[in-house]
Amino acid sequence: MKMILTQLHGWIARCRSQPNYIAILLLFILPLGLFAQDANHSIQTLRKKWYNPKLANAQRLEAGKSLQDYYQSHSAGHRDSMLLISQEMIAYGKKKGLEEWIFFGLVKTGRYHFETGNLQQAVVAYKQAENYPLMEDFSLYSGLGLVYCHLGQLDNAEQCLKKALKKGQEEQLAPKMMGSVHGNLGTLYELKGDYLNAIEQYQQVAKTAKQNSKVQAYVSIGDLFMRLGLVQEARINFERGGKVAKAAKEPSTIIQGYLSMIRASKNIKEVRSWIKKAIPITDSFQSDSFQMMRHKLMLLGVAGYIFLDSLHYEEALLYFQQALPIAQKIADQPSVSKARLALAQIKQTQGQHRESLQLCKMVQAQLEEQQEPSLLSTLYDVLAKNYLALKQPDQAVLFLQKRDQQDAKVEDKTQIKEVIAQYIRRQTEKKQAALQMAKENAEQLAVATHAKARLNYLVLGLLSFLLAVVAVLFYTFYKQKKTSAERLAEINQLLEGEKEKLVLSNNKLKRFSGVVSHDILSNLDLILSTGNVLVGTRSNPENLTKYYTLTQNTGRQLKDYCLGLLTEAKTSPEIALAEIGDPNTILNKVIGRFGPALQEKGFTVEVGELPSSRLPLSVVEQVLQNMVSNALRYASQVPNPHLQIGSGIDEQGKLYWYVADNGPGQAAEINRMIQGERAASAKGQGVGLNLSQATLQDYGWSLQAEAVDGGGVRLVVGSRG
Repeated sequence: MKMILTQLHGWIARCRSQPNYIAILLLFILPLGLFAQDANHSIQTLRKKWYNPKLANAQRLEAGKSLQDYYQSHSAGHRDSMLLISQEMIAYGKKKGLEEWIFFGLVKTGRYHFETGNLQQAVVAYKQAENYPLMEDFSLYSGLGLVYCHLGQLDNAEQCLKKALKKGQEEQLAPKMMGSVHGNLGTLYELKGDYLNAIEQYQQVAKTAKQNSKVQAYVSIGDLFMRLGLVQEARINFERGGKVAKAAKEPSTIIQGYLSMIRASKNIKEVRSWIKKAIPITDSFQSDSFQMMRHKLMLLGVAGYIFLDSLHYEEALLYFQQALPIAQKIADQPSVSKARLALAQIKQTQGQHRESLQLCKMVQAQLEEQQEPSLLSTLYDVLAKNYLALKQPDQAVLFLQKRDQQDAKVEDKTQIKEVIAQYIRRQTEKKQAALQMAKENAEQLAVATHAKARLNYLVLGLLSFLLAVVAVLFYTFYKQKKTSAERLAEINQLLEGEKEKLVLSNNKLKRFSGVVSHDILSNLDLILSTGNVLVGTRSNPENLTKYYTLTQNTGRQLKDYCLGLLTEAKTSPEIALAEIGDPNTILNKVIGRFGPALQEKGFTVEVGELPSSRLPLSVVEQVLQNMVSNALRYASQVPNPHLQIGSGIDEQGKLYWYVADNGPGQAAEINRMIQGERAASAKGQGVGLNLSQATLQDYGWSLQAEAVDGGGVRLVVGSRG
C-alpha cells in the first residue's frame, strides 16, 4: 500500500503541471481509497488465518508466507512485522518439529537482516536454513548469494547464485524469478571484470524478466559496451531501455528509463538535461524501500561519474555526497566504497588532502579484498598524490609502485577488452560487407536482365519437369496407399470375424461349466434317490446289483454327455451342425437314465417320435435332460404325475418339440427363469433353463413355457427360422 501511495505522490507532482490537475487527481484518489480498504481487509484475513490454532498447519503456513511477502514488498515500515512473523514461524516449527516452518522463517529472517544492513546476521540466518536440505533452496541460495555479493565475497556469491540457478531450472520456476538470479550473476561478473559472462547474464534478464528488470539489464549491457569502447552498441542498448521504460508505470522503472537516456547522451549538455528531469522525479517518489533507494543510488552514481570523468568536480561532488548516505542505508558496501573513493578523488583535486586521505583509508581494506585493478589503481594514485602533497615521499613512492602494478593488470585487461571490441567490430564489418555485396549483386542483376530471363525459362522448364515427376510419384504413392488401405480393411474385417468367434467360444465355454455343474447335480440326485429306493433299510444283493448297474450306466452316460458338451462348446456352430443325428436315440437314453426315478415317483410317461432337427446331439441331450429333470422335481408333488414328450408344427408351419407335465409350475415364472431371472417360488435357481436357452439361441432355436389346460406347464423348443 505504501508503494501505491508513493506512486500517487509522484502522479501529484506531475499533474501539477497540467491545467486540470485537480480533476486528474480525483480520478486516482477515489478508486485508491476503495483499493486500500480491500487490501487492508485481505491482510486482516491473512492475519486471522495465521493466528488461528485450529486451522491446519499447511493453511497456516501459506497464510504466514503470504504475510511475509506482503510485508517485504511494502517498504521498510513493515520490516519489523515481517521479522515478527518469521520468528513466530521458527518458534512454532521447533515446537512441533516442522522443518518447513523453520526453513521459511530463517530465509525471511535472512532477508530482513539483508534489507536492514545487518549482513553478517543475514549470513548466519541463511546458513542455519542450509541445515534443512529437503526444503526449497532456490530462495535460500539466491538470497545468500546476494548477501555475499554485498560483502564483497564474490567467489562465495558466485557459488550460491549458480546453485540457485540450477535449482530454479530443475523446478522450472517463473522467468522473472530466474531473471533476478541472472541479474545478480551479471553484477558479480561485472565486479570480477568478466564482461563477456556479465553481458550474457544481462541478456538473459532482458529476454525473460519484467519491465523494470529489462530496463536495468539494458542499462547494464550498455555500460559494459561503454567500458569496451563500443559507444554505438552502448547507445543502442540504452535507447532500448528507454523505450521499455516509456510504457512503464512503476517508479523504479521510470528512473531506470531516465538512467538509460543519461548514459545514451552524446554530450554534457544532454546529460544535464536528463538529470534535471530525473532527479525531481526520484524526489517525488518519497519512498525508503530498498529497491527505490537502490535505483536512486544508481542514478546519482552514474551522474557523478559522468561529471567526474569530464572534470566537472563540483557537480560530481554534489551527486556523490547524495549517493553515499543512501548506499550506507541499504548496506551496499561496494557502492559505499566507490562513493568514498570518488569523493576522495574530488577532494584531492580540490587540495583537501587530509580529508581525501581519510576517505582513502576508509575504503582501502575493502577495495584490496575486492581486487578490482581499476579501482585499486585509482585508490593508490590518490593516496600517492595526497602523501606527496603532505610531504611524505616514502609513502608516496610506495603507493606509486602499487599503482603501477595495478595499471599493468589494467593494461592486460585492456588488451582483452580490445580483442573483444575488435571481434564485435569485425562482426559489424561483416554485416556491412554483406550489405555492400548484396547491393553490388543487385546492380549486376539489373545489368544482366536479358540473360536472367533466359535462365528463368530454363529454370521454369526444369521446374515443370520436376513437378511432373512429383505428380507421378504422388499418384504412385496414392495408389499404393489406397491398395494398402483396402488390404488393411480386409484384414481388419477378418480379425473382427475371428474376434466374434472367440467371444462366442468364450461364452459357450462359460455356459459349459454352468451346464455341467447343473446337470451333474441332477444326475447325482437321480443316483442317490434311486439308491435309496433300491437299497432301502436292508441290504438286498439283487437291489445292490441293480443300483450298481444303474450307477455305472448313469456314470458312463454322464461322462459321454459332458464330453459331448465340451466338444460342442469348443466347436463353432457351423462345424457342430455337421454332426447332426437322430434325436430319438438321445431321448431314449435320457428316459432310460431317469426311468427308475420316474417310476419311483409314480409318473406315467408318454413318449412320442421326435423328427430330425438342425441341433447337435449334445445340445439335444442337454435340453431334454434339463426339462425331464425339472418335470421330475416339480410334477412329483402332485397326485398322478404325468410326463409327455412329443413334437408338432405350429400355426406358421414351424417344427417344435415339447416336454409337458401336470406339475404346479407357472408358465410366467418359468419364462422369467428362462430369461435369467430368479423366481421367488422356484425350488432351484433356474440356471439350467437359462443355460439351455442361451445354447439354443446359438443355433436359431428358442425355449418357451406355455400353460396346459387343466394344469401344468409345457416347455416348447422351437426353431425361429
